[in-house]
Amino acid sequence: MSLTGRATGRLLADRRADRPAGEPVWPGYGQAPAAVMSLFLAALAREHGSVHDYATGSLGIDDALVSALRDRLLEPAAAPA
Repeated sequence: MSLTGRATGRLLADRRADRPAGEPVWPGYGQAPAAVMSLFLAALAREHGSVHDYATGSLGIDDALVSALRDRLLEPAAAPA
């Protein structure tokens, strides 16, 4: 299971709290299977060069925020076996 999948219950609960009148139409709401994330990241790299370039160029966020997001959202890479 992808890390996003572990948070699906919390994402759905937050959405229901914000919009109590209806459920998400998309059955995969709050899920990001690893295969889908790989496709997304490949497309992002083709179109923008890197996640960093997308964040700073297209979203306009600065390097300090990129660094803070990396620290909060990414896990350290596994050591080579």
